[in-house]
Amino acid sequence: MRDGAVTARRLLPCLLATGLLPAVAGAEALSFGASLREKIEHVSDNRLGAGGETDTVFQHRLLGHADWRPQASLRAFVQLGAYAQNGRNDGPSPVDDSAPDLHQGFLVWRPRSDLRITAGRQEWLLGSGRLLALRDGPNIRRAFDGLDAEAGLGAATLRVLAGRPVLNRDGDFDDRGHPAQRLTAMQLTRPLSKTLQLELYALDYTRDNARFASGSGNEERQSWGTRLHGGHGALTLNSEAVWQTGRWQDERIRAWTVANDIGWHLPRLPWQPRLGLKADLASGDGTPGDGRLNTFNALYPNPSYFSDAGFIAPANLIDVQPGLTLTPRADISLQAGWNLLWKHRREDAVYTSPVPLNPIAGTAGSDRFIGQQLQLAGTWQASDTLRLQASYVRFQPGAALDDLQDDGIDYLQTAITLTF
Repeated sequence: MRDGAVTARRLLPCLLATGLLPAVAGAEALSFGASLREKIEHVSDNRLGAGGETDTVFQHRLLGHADWRPQASLRAFVQLGAYAQNGRNDGPSPVDDSAPDLHQGFLVWRPRSDLRITAGRQEWLLGSGRLLALRDGPNIRRAFDGLDAEAGLGAATLRVLAGRPVLNRDGDFDDRGHPAQRLTAMQLTRPLSKTLQLELYALDYTRDNARFASGSGNEERQSWGTRLHGGHGALTLNSEAVWQTGRWQDERIRAWTVANDIGWHLPRLPWQPRLGLKADLASGDGTPGDGRLNTFNALYPNPSYFSDAGFIAPANLIDVQPGLTLTPRADISLQAGWNLLWKHRREDAVYTSPVPLNPIAGTAGSDRFIGQQLQLAGTWQASDTLRLQASYVRFQPGAALDDLQDDGIDYLQTAITLTF
């Protein structure tokens, strides 16, 4: 009963404001919208650093926005969010629950057609999202307080980002930029042909008390990456490589990742199948205490990096994932994937959520085979306003997790999203 009262108290102010928005919308330059997501997650006996309890969690998320565009060169956007959860045994996670707060609030200025400057609280996505992604799986989406500028340079586009991730706090309108984290990024994008595009980027990232298998300490990390993506006929390609430097404690950072996602689309066959193969390598630390940290850090990825369950984080990892996507109708998408996971370096740990990295105690020095997981998922876009999603993940632990998790973990989630 108490959980229900808390949920109502947190969502009601934002719901009432959203309901009143159309009544005050009088100018053509001003538009309003909202989305309500109701989600149920069930996780069985997860002992990967989460206490080993079976959870059935009900998540509620309401977002309402006002978008003002008085002229082509100027835009103001404000989005409020309210979030609540019921049922988690250990209480809400940091991305589960919050009273109403400002989720996004920014100004956009376009002094020229090839120049855009966005300042304020905003969501960021860089490239394919391997280092900086939108976070939609958890109840609270990720936002940053900062500056996003984009300028045309002939055929190329230069984008610069600078800011701090927003630190969620429980109270009303009390969120702020994270005092212990900072991110600056630069990205250059240039088409190589009509169907192929090249991206070059650099990110500078700092985090206090960063945890790895050999301890914790302040982290200053630079990421230097390149991405090639596009397609030709039925073939699609998304290949990325990242080299990381910097310092953690008094150790030098030397880490890297290589990721590939290749797909083959067959639109003339029934249900238009797409066959895909993902393969990722993310470096681990082979010799702890040698003055170099070799564990890759994915910075701000989507927690659902390998599956909707988000059990494993992309660090010290070798991953192979064949998959199949079917489209029986234009509004229905079905996916199946099989994911095999190994540690890159046996001496390093297995890493899990919350992102970016959380080493699982007792896994440093264990066997290299982490396990395998099967995911089945489906999305039905029933109308412009209604979307239904469901997924099931079965994670079967390998020898690297023998001391923690004997049995497999089942994850099931369903979500209904109303957008208006």
